[in-house]
Amino acid sequence: MRISEVARAAGCSVRAVRHYHASGALPEPPRTAAGYRDYRITDLAALLRVRILVEAGVSLADIRSGVPSLLDAALDRLDTQLAELHARRERLLALRAGELGLPADIRARILDVLGTTDHARREIDALDFMGLSGVATPETWAVIRANLADPARRAEMRQAQEHWENLGELSPHSAEVDRIINELRAAAGGGLMYGSRETLTPGRRGWVCRTWTSAAPSSARSRNWRNWHEVPLPRPRIPGHRPGCLAFFLGVEVTVFAGYLLWCRRRGVHPLETLPLLRYVRVELHAWADLSRLLRRRTVVPEGTVALHARRGWWQLPAAFTAAIGIEIIAVELLVPWLWLRLLLLVTSLYSIVLLWGVLAGRVVHPHHLGGELVLRQGREEILRVPVDEIGTVRTVRGFEADTRVIRDGRLTLGGPEGTNVEVVFTTPQDGVDSCALWLDDPTVLTCAATPPAPAGRR
Repeated sequence: MRISEVARAAGCSVRAVRHYHASGALPEPPRTAAGYRDYRITDLAALLRVRILVEAGVSLADIRSGVPSLLDAALDRLDTQLAELHARRERLLALRAGELGLPADIRARILDVLGTTDHARREIDALDFMGLSGVATPETWAVIRANLADPARRAEMRQAQEHWENLGELSPHSAEVDRIINELRAAAGGGLMYGSRETLTPGRRGWVCRTWTSAAPSSARSRNWRNWHEVPLPRPRIPGHRPGCLAFFLGVEVTVFAGYLLWCRRRGVHPLETLPLLRYVRVELHAWADLSRLLRRRTVVPEGTVALHARRGWWQLPAAFTAAIGIEIIAVELLVPWLWLRLLLLVTSLYSIVLLWGVLAGRVVHPHHLGGELVLRQGREEILRVPVDEIGTVRTVRGFEADTRVIRDGRLTLGGPEGTNVEVVFTTPQDGVDSCALWLDDPTVLTCAATPPAPAGRR
Protein backbone atom coordinates (compact mmCIF):
# COMPACT_ATOMS: atom_id res chain seq x y z
CA MET A 1 0.00 0.00 0.00
CA ARG A 2 1.05 3.56 -0.64
CA ILE A 3 1.28 6.15 2.14
CA SER A 4 -1.93 7.87 1.03
CA GLU A 5 -3.87 4.59 1.29
CA VAL A 6 -2.47 3.84 4.73
CA ALA A 7 -3.29 7.36 5.97
CA ARG A 8 -6.86 7.06 4.66
CA ALA A 9 -7.29 3.68 6.38
CA ALA A 10 -5.92 5.03 9.71
CA GLY A 11 -8.01 8.21 9.58
CA CYS A 12 -5.13 10.68 9.54
CA SER A 13 -3.25 12.79 7.04
CA VAL A 14 -0.18 11.88 5.01
CA ARG A 15 1.70 14.65 6.78
CA ALA A 16 0.91 13.05 10.16
CA VAL A 17 2.25 9.67 8.98
CA ARG A 18 5.49 11.29 7.82
CA HIS A 19 5.74 13.12 11.15
CA TYR A 20 5.42 9.83 13.02
CA HIS A 21 8.22 8.38 10.89
CA ALA A 22 10.45 11.43 11.45
CA SER A 23 9.93 11.35 15.23
CA GLY A 24 10.80 7.66 15.43
CA ALA A 25 7.44 6.63 16.90
CA LEU A 26 6.52 4.67 13.73
CA PRO A 27 9.16 2.39 12.12
CA GLU A 28 9.97 2.90 8.46
CA PRO A 29 8.45 0.30 6.10
CA PRO A 30 10.44 -1.25 3.27
CA ARG A 31 10.67 0.71 0.03
CA THR A 32 10.05 -0.24 -3.56
CA ALA A 33 12.66 -0.15 -6.30
CA ALA A 34 11.43 3.34 -7.18
CA GLY A 35 12.02 4.56 -3.60
CA TYR A 36 8.39 4.69 -2.44
CA ARG A 37 7.30 3.35 0.93
CA ASP A 38 5.55 -0.01 0.62
CA TYR A 39 3.22 -0.51 3.60
CA ARG A 40 2.00 -3.90 4.76
CA ILE A 41 -0.74 -4.96 7.15
CA THR A 42 1.85 -5.01 9.96
CA ASP A 43 2.77 -1.37 9.26
CA LEU A 44 -0.91 -0.37 9.22
CA ALA A 45 -1.44 -2.04 12.60
CA ALA A 46 1.59 -0.17 14.02
CA LEU A 47 0.18 3.11 12.66
CA LEU A 48 -3.20 2.44 14.27
CA ARG A 49 -1.47 1.72 17.58
CA VAL A 50 0.41 5.02 17.40
CA ARG A 51 -2.81 6.87 16.57
CA ILE A 52 -4.59 5.37 19.59
CA LEU A 53 -1.75 6.36 21.93
CA VAL A 54 -1.52 9.89 20.52
CA GLU A 55 -5.27 10.41 20.90
CA ALA A 56 -4.94 9.23 24.51
CA GLY A 57 -2.42 11.99 25.20
CA VAL A 58 0.81 9.99 25.03
CA SER A 59 3.74 11.94 23.60
CA LEU A 60 5.67 10.71 20.58
CA ALA A 61 8.87 10.66 22.66
CA ASP A 62 7.32 8.17 25.09
CA ILE A 63 6.03 6.06 22.20
CA ARG A 64 9.50 6.04 20.63
CA SER A 65 11.18 5.05 23.91
CA GLY A 66 8.77 2.15 24.39
CA VAL A 67 8.29 2.50 28.15
CA PRO A 68 6.85 -0.77 29.57
CA SER A 69 4.24 1.04 31.70
CA LEU A 70 3.17 3.24 28.79
CA LEU A 71 -0.44 2.03 28.73
CA ASP A 72 -0.79 2.22 32.50
CA ALA A 73 0.45 5.83 32.51
CA ALA A 74 -1.97 6.71 29.70
CA LEU A 75 -4.86 5.14 31.61
CA ASP A 76 -3.93 7.02 34.78
CA ARG A 77 -3.82 10.27 32.84
CA LEU A 78 -7.26 9.61 31.37
CA ASP A 79 -8.65 8.74 34.81
CA THR A 80 -7.34 12.05 36.15
CA GLN A 81 -8.89 13.97 33.25
CA LEU A 82 -12.21 12.17 33.76
CA ALA A 83 -12.17 13.06 37.45
CA GLU A 84 -11.50 16.70 36.64
CA LEU A 85 -14.30 16.77 34.06
CA HIS A 86 -16.66 15.13 36.54
CA ALA A 87 -15.78 17.74 39.18
CA ARG A 88 -16.40 20.53 36.69
CA ARG A 89 -19.77 19.04 35.82
CA GLU A 90 -20.73 18.86 39.47
CA ARG A 91 -19.78 22.50 39.98
CA LEU A 92 -21.86 23.54 36.97
CA LEU A 93 -24.84 21.59 38.28
CA ALA A 94 -24.41 23.17 41.71
CA LEU A 95 -24.19 26.61 40.14
CA ARG A 96 -27.39 26.01 38.16
CA ALA A 97 -29.17 24.79 41.29
CA GLY A 98 -28.00 27.81 43.30
CA GLU A 99 -25.85 25.73 45.66
CA LEU A 100 -22.67 27.70 44.94
CA GLY A 101 -22.12 31.19 46.26
CA LEU A 102 -24.41 32.71 48.85
CA PRO A 103 -27.51 30.62 49.62
CA ALA A 104 -30.77 32.27 48.63
CA ASP A 105 -32.29 32.09 52.13
CA ILE A 106 -29.33 33.97 53.67
CA ARG A 107 -29.51 36.59 50.92
CA ALA A 108 -33.21 37.16 51.62
CA ARG A 109 -32.70 37.38 55.39
CA ILE A 110 -29.85 39.92 55.01
CA LEU A 111 -32.13 42.10 52.88
CA ASP A 112 -34.84 41.71 55.50
CA VAL A 113 -32.50 42.92 58.27
CA LEU A 114 -30.58 45.68 56.45
CA GLY A 115 -33.01 46.59 53.72
CA THR A 116 -32.16 47.22 50.06
CA THR A 117 -29.23 49.50 50.85
CA ASP A 118 -25.72 49.74 49.46
CA HIS A 119 -24.37 48.36 52.73
CA ALA A 120 -26.54 45.27 52.35
CA ARG A 121 -25.40 44.87 48.75
CA ARG A 122 -21.74 44.96 49.83
CA GLU A 123 -22.35 42.34 52.51
CA ILE A 124 -24.12 40.06 50.01
CA ASP A 125 -21.36 40.50 47.40
CA ALA A 126 -18.65 39.66 49.94
CA LEU A 127 -20.44 36.51 51.09
CA ASP A 128 -21.15 35.49 47.50
CA PHE A 129 -17.45 35.82 46.70
CA MET A 130 -16.55 33.69 49.74
CA GLY A 131 -18.91 30.98 48.57
CA LEU A 132 -17.76 30.96 44.96
CA SER A 133 -14.05 30.98 45.88
CA GLY A 134 -14.44 28.11 48.35
CA VAL A 135 -13.50 30.15 51.41
CA ALA A 136 -16.88 29.64 53.04
CA THR A 137 -18.00 26.13 53.97
CA PRO A 138 -21.43 24.67 54.83
CA GLU A 139 -20.54 25.23 58.49
CA THR A 140 -20.00 28.93 57.68
CA TRP A 141 -23.52 29.23 56.29
CA ALA A 142 -24.89 27.47 59.38
CA VAL A 143 -23.18 29.97 61.67
CA ILE A 144 -24.44 32.91 59.59
CA ARG A 145 -28.01 31.56 59.71
CA ALA A 146 -27.75 31.34 63.48
CA ASN A 147 -26.45 34.93 63.67
CA LEU A 148 -29.33 36.16 61.52
CA ALA A 149 -31.77 34.47 63.89
CA ASP A 150 -30.10 36.06 66.97
CA PRO A 151 -31.66 39.47 67.87
CA ALA A 152 -28.38 40.67 69.38
CA ARG A 153 -26.45 39.97 66.17
CA ARG A 154 -29.12 41.65 64.04
CA ALA A 155 -28.86 44.71 66.26
CA GLU A 156 -25.08 44.76 65.77
CA MET A 157 -25.59 44.57 62.01
CA ARG A 158 -27.96 47.55 62.05
CA GLN A 159 -25.61 49.51 64.29
CA ALA A 160 -22.69 48.89 61.91
CA GLN A 161 -24.83 50.03 58.99
CA GLU A 162 -25.75 53.19 60.87
CA HIS A 163 -22.08 53.88 61.62
CA TRP A 164 -21.20 53.64 57.92
CA GLU A 165 -24.03 55.95 56.93
CA ASN A 166 -22.98 58.49 59.57
CA LEU A 167 -19.39 58.23 58.46
CA GLY A 168 -20.41 59.06 54.90
CA GLU A 169 -22.11 62.26 56.03
CA LEU A 170 -19.14 63.56 58.03
CA SER A 171 -16.26 65.68 56.84
CA PRO A 172 -12.88 63.90 56.69
CA HIS A 173 -11.55 66.38 59.25
CA SER A 174 -14.37 65.91 61.74
CA ALA A 175 -13.52 64.76 65.26
CA GLU A 176 -16.30 62.16 65.07
CA VAL A 177 -14.51 60.22 62.38
CA ASP A 178 -11.95 58.64 64.72
CA ARG A 179 -14.62 57.69 67.23
CA ILE A 180 -16.80 55.96 64.64
CA ILE A 181 -13.81 54.13 63.13
CA ASN A 182 -12.77 52.87 66.56
CA GLU A 183 -16.29 51.60 67.21
CA LEU A 184 -16.34 49.83 63.87
CA ARG A 185 -13.02 48.16 64.63
CA ALA A 186 -14.23 47.07 68.04
CA ALA A 187 -17.35 45.51 66.48
CA ALA A 188 -15.51 43.88 63.56
CA GLY A 189 -15.69 40.39 65.10
CA GLY A 190 -19.42 40.57 65.78
CA GLY A 191 -22.56 40.97 63.78
CA LEU A 192 -23.15 38.76 60.78
CA MET A 193 -19.76 36.98 60.83
CA TYR A 194 -19.66 36.31 64.58
CA GLY A 195 -18.09 32.92 65.29
CA SER A 196 -17.51 32.04 61.63
CA ARG A 197 -13.75 32.46 61.62
CA GLU A 198 -13.00 28.87 62.52
CA THR A 199 -15.33 27.52 59.82
CA LEU A 200 -13.51 29.09 56.91
CA THR A 201 -11.38 27.07 54.53
CA PRO A 202 -8.21 25.76 56.25
CA GLY A 203 -4.97 27.26 55.00
CA ARG A 204 -6.28 30.82 54.94
CA ARG A 205 -7.38 30.95 58.53
CA GLY A 206 -5.32 33.24 60.74
CA TRP A 207 -4.33 35.67 57.98
CA VAL A 208 -6.15 38.99 57.83
CA CYS A 209 -5.70 41.85 55.41
CA ARG A 210 -7.82 44.87 54.60
CA THR A 211 -9.44 44.99 51.18
CA TRP A 212 -10.76 48.42 50.37
CA THR A 213 -14.03 48.94 48.47
CA SER A 214 -16.02 52.05 47.77
CA ALA A 215 -18.23 53.17 50.63
CA ALA A 216 -21.99 52.92 50.41
CA PRO A 217 -23.35 56.46 50.48
CA SER A 218 -22.75 58.72 47.50
CA SER A 219 -21.55 61.46 49.84
CA ALA A 220 -18.92 59.09 51.20
CA ARG A 221 -17.81 58.20 47.67
CA SER A 222 -17.44 61.85 46.84
CA ARG A 223 -15.08 62.23 49.80
CA ASN A 224 -13.09 59.13 48.73
CA TRP A 225 -14.05 57.21 51.86
CA ARG A 226 -13.25 53.50 51.73
CA ASN A 227 -14.79 50.60 53.59
CA TRP A 228 -12.75 47.64 54.79
CA HIS A 229 -13.65 44.05 55.54
CA GLU A 230 -11.48 41.46 57.20
CA VAL A 231 -10.83 38.74 54.62
CA PRO A 232 -8.49 35.79 55.31
CA LEU A 233 -5.62 36.12 52.84
CA PRO A 234 -1.91 35.28 53.12
CA ARG A 235 0.23 38.27 53.98
CA PRO A 236 3.52 38.37 52.03
CA ARG A 237 6.65 38.56 54.07
CA ILE A 238 9.79 40.14 52.66
CA PRO A 239 12.91 38.58 54.23
CA GLY A 240 15.60 40.97 55.31
CA HIS A 241 13.39 44.05 55.02
CA ARG A 242 14.98 45.78 58.00
CA PRO A 243 17.12 48.90 58.40
CA GLY A 244 19.85 46.80 60.02
CA CYS A 245 20.30 44.74 56.86
CA LEU A 246 20.70 47.89 54.76
CA ALA A 247 23.24 49.31 57.23
CA PHE A 248 25.17 46.03 57.20
CA PHE A 249 25.23 45.98 53.39
CA LEU A 250 26.45 49.58 53.17
CA GLY A 251 29.08 48.90 55.83
CA VAL A 252 30.46 45.94 53.89
CA GLU A 253 30.52 47.94 50.64
CA VAL A 254 32.34 50.89 52.23
CA THR A 255 34.88 48.58 53.88
CA VAL A 256 35.61 46.74 50.64
CA PHE A 257 35.97 50.00 48.68
CA ALA A 258 38.28 51.51 51.30
CA GLY A 259 40.45 48.38 51.24
CA TYR A 260 40.61 48.57 47.46
CA LEU A 261 41.74 52.20 47.55
CA LEU A 262 44.42 51.34 50.16
CA TRP A 263 45.65 48.45 47.99
CA CYS A 264 45.92 50.75 44.94
CA ARG A 265 47.78 53.40 46.95
CA ARG A 266 50.40 50.96 48.24
CA ARG A 267 51.10 49.65 44.75
CA GLY A 268 50.99 53.03 43.02
CA VAL A 269 48.09 52.02 40.78
CA HIS A 270 45.29 54.37 39.77
CA PRO A 271 41.92 52.93 40.89
CA LEU A 272 40.32 53.49 37.49
CA GLU A 273 42.95 51.36 35.75
CA THR A 274 41.91 48.15 37.49
CA LEU A 275 38.13 48.46 37.74
CA PRO A 276 36.26 48.11 34.42
CA LEU A 277 33.11 49.55 35.98
CA LEU A 278 34.87 52.71 37.10
CA ARG A 279 36.51 53.02 33.69
CA TYR A 280 33.06 52.81 32.15
CA VAL A 281 31.85 55.56 34.48
CA ARG A 282 34.79 57.72 33.42
CA VAL A 283 34.02 57.14 29.72
CA GLU A 284 30.38 57.97 30.38
CA LEU A 285 31.25 61.25 32.12
CA HIS A 286 33.59 62.15 29.25
CA ALA A 287 30.78 61.45 26.75
CA TRP A 288 28.43 63.82 28.56
CA ALA A 289 31.14 66.50 28.70
CA ASP A 290 31.91 66.12 24.97
CA LEU A 291 28.23 66.28 24.08
CA SER A 292 27.96 69.51 26.08
CA ARG A 293 30.95 70.95 24.19
CA LEU A 294 29.41 69.92 20.89
CA LEU A 295 26.17 71.73 21.69
CA ARG A 296 28.18 74.83 22.63
CA ARG A 297 30.34 74.46 19.48
CA ARG A 298 33.62 74.30 21.36
CA THR A 299 36.72 72.26 20.55
CA VAL A 300 39.55 71.09 22.79
CA VAL A 301 42.93 72.07 21.25
CA PRO A 302 46.01 73.60 22.87
CA GLU A 303 46.56 77.32 22.51
CA GLY A 304 48.65 78.38 19.53
CA THR A 305 47.73 75.33 17.45
CA VAL A 306 45.59 74.92 14.36
CA ALA A 307 42.60 72.60 14.62
CA LEU A 308 42.31 70.06 11.79
CA HIS A 309 38.62 69.13 11.75
CA ALA A 310 37.11 65.94 10.34
CA ARG A 311 33.44 66.50 10.96
CA ARG A 312 31.91 65.57 7.62
CA GLY A 313 29.67 62.51 7.80
CA TRP A 314 30.26 61.79 11.49
CA TRP A 315 26.53 62.16 12.27
CA GLN A 316 25.37 59.41 9.90
CA LEU A 317 25.93 56.51 12.32
CA PRO A 318 24.21 58.06 15.36
CA ALA A 319 21.36 59.29 13.15
CA ALA A 320 20.77 55.78 11.79
CA PHE A 321 21.00 54.35 15.30
CA THR A 322 18.52 56.95 16.58
CA ALA A 323 16.04 56.03 13.84
CA ALA A 324 16.39 52.33 14.66
CA ILE A 325 15.84 53.00 18.36
CA GLY A 326 12.74 55.06 17.52
CA ILE A 327 11.28 52.13 15.59
CA GLU A 328 12.18 49.81 18.46
CA ILE A 329 10.42 52.07 20.98
CA ILE A 330 7.23 52.01 18.89
CA ALA A 331 7.41 48.20 18.57
CA VAL A 332 7.94 47.77 22.31
CA GLU A 333 5.00 50.08 23.07
CA LEU A 334 2.75 47.98 20.83
CA LEU A 335 3.97 44.48 21.74
CA VAL A 336 5.05 44.52 25.41
CA PRO A 337 2.02 44.34 27.75
CA TRP A 338 3.81 45.24 31.01
CA LEU A 339 4.03 48.93 31.80
CA TRP A 340 7.11 48.63 34.03
CA LEU A 341 9.03 46.79 31.30
CA ARG A 342 7.98 49.34 28.66
CA LEU A 343 9.21 52.20 30.86
CA LEU A 344 12.48 50.39 31.57
CA LEU A 345 13.15 49.75 27.88
CA LEU A 346 12.18 53.33 27.00
CA VAL A 347 14.60 54.83 29.52
CA THR A 348 17.37 52.43 28.44
CA SER A 349 16.86 53.21 24.75
CA LEU A 350 16.83 56.97 25.22
CA TYR A 351 19.90 56.84 27.43
CA SER A 352 21.78 54.70 24.89
CA ILE A 353 21.00 57.24 22.16
CA VAL A 354 22.37 60.11 24.23
CA LEU A 355 25.44 58.08 25.20
CA LEU A 356 26.20 57.17 21.58
CA TRP A 357 25.94 60.79 20.47
CA GLY A 358 28.26 61.75 23.33
CA VAL A 359 30.90 59.15 22.43
CA LEU A 360 30.92 60.14 18.76
CA ALA A 361 30.88 63.81 19.69
CA GLY A 362 34.30 63.24 21.25
CA ARG A 363 35.78 62.84 17.76
CA VAL A 364 34.41 66.22 16.76
CA VAL A 365 35.39 68.27 19.80
CA HIS A 366 38.85 66.63 20.02
CA PRO A 367 40.21 67.15 16.46
CA HIS A 368 43.73 66.71 15.15
CA HIS A 369 45.85 69.82 15.66
CA LEU A 370 49.05 71.25 14.27
CA GLY A 371 51.49 73.45 16.14
CA GLY A 372 55.07 72.57 16.89
CA GLU A 373 53.90 68.99 16.34
CA LEU A 374 51.27 67.27 14.28
CA VAL A 375 49.03 65.43 16.76
CA LEU A 376 46.67 62.84 15.33
CA ARG A 377 43.79 61.91 17.63
CA GLN A 378 40.76 59.72 17.69
CA GLY A 379 38.47 61.36 20.17
CA ARG A 380 40.30 61.77 23.46
CA GLU A 381 42.92 59.17 22.51
CA GLU A 382 46.19 60.41 21.03
CA ILE A 383 47.34 58.08 18.25
CA LEU A 384 50.51 59.70 16.88
CA ARG A 385 52.61 62.78 17.60
CA VAL A 386 55.01 63.93 14.87
CA PRO A 387 57.33 66.99 15.01
CA VAL A 388 56.74 69.43 12.17
CA ASP A 389 60.33 69.16 10.94
CA GLU A 390 59.83 65.39 10.53
CA ILE A 391 56.99 65.95 8.02
CA GLY A 392 58.27 65.33 4.50
CA THR A 393 55.41 65.92 2.10
CA VAL A 394 51.70 66.59 2.41
CA ARG A 395 49.58 65.72 -0.60
CA THR A 396 45.89 65.84 -1.37
CA VAL A 397 45.15 62.29 -2.49
CA ARG A 398 41.62 60.92 -2.62
CA GLY A 399 41.29 57.45 -1.16
CA PHE A 400 38.36 55.24 -0.28
CA GLU A 401 39.73 53.46 2.76
CA ALA A 402 37.10 53.80 5.52
CA ASP A 403 39.21 52.08 8.19
CA THR A 404 39.21 54.27 11.28
CA ARG A 405 42.55 53.09 12.66
CA VAL A 406 44.70 50.60 10.74
CA ILE A 407 48.50 50.29 10.34
CA ARG A 408 49.48 48.29 7.28
CA ASP A 409 53.03 48.17 5.79
CA GLY A 410 54.08 51.22 7.79
CA ARG A 411 51.05 53.23 6.63
CA LEU A 412 48.55 54.57 9.19
CA THR A 413 44.99 54.99 7.91
CA LEU A 414 42.54 57.26 9.75
CA GLY A 415 39.65 57.22 7.34
CA GLY A 416 36.23 58.75 7.74
CA PRO A 417 32.82 57.85 6.36
CA GLU A 418 33.94 59.15 2.95
CA GLY A 419 37.44 57.63 3.01
CA THR A 420 40.67 59.70 3.02
CA ASN A 421 41.77 62.83 1.20
CA VAL A 422 45.19 63.74 2.66
CA GLU A 423 48.45 61.77 2.67
CA VAL A 424 51.35 62.81 4.97
CA VAL A 425 54.80 61.28 4.43
CA PHE A 426 57.36 61.48 7.24
CA THR A 427 61.10 61.89 6.72
CA THR A 428 61.84 59.34 9.44
CA PRO A 429 59.56 56.60 10.78
CA GLN A 430 57.48 57.60 13.77
CA ASP A 431 56.68 54.61 16.01
CA GLY A 432 56.98 52.32 13.00
CA VAL A 433 54.81 54.55 10.79
CA ASP A 434 56.23 55.99 7.55
CA SER A 435 53.13 57.77 6.29
CA CYS A 436 49.56 58.53 7.22
CA ALA A 437 46.35 58.81 5.21
CA LEU A 438 43.49 60.65 6.86
CA TRP A 439 40.35 62.66 6.18
CA LEU A 440 40.15 66.40 6.77
CA ASP A 441 37.26 68.70 6.00
CA ASP A 442 39.68 71.31 4.63
CA PRO A 443 42.93 69.67 3.46
CA THR A 444 44.48 73.03 2.55
CA VAL A 445 44.77 73.91 6.25
CA LEU A 446 47.31 71.11 6.74
CA THR A 447 49.07 71.55 3.39
CA CYS A 448 49.59 75.28 3.90
CA ALA A 449 50.59 75.02 7.56
CA ALA A 450 52.98 72.08 7.13
CA THR A 451 54.62 73.16 3.85
CA PRO A 452 57.45 75.70 4.41
CA PRO A 453 57.13 78.87 2.36
CA ALA A 454 59.20 79.11 -0.79
CA PRO A 455 62.15 81.56 -0.75
CA ALA A 456 61.40 84.98 -2.16
CA GLY A 457 62.75 85.51 -5.69
CA ARG A 458 64.22 88.56 -7.33
CA ARG A 459 62.07 91.06 -9.11
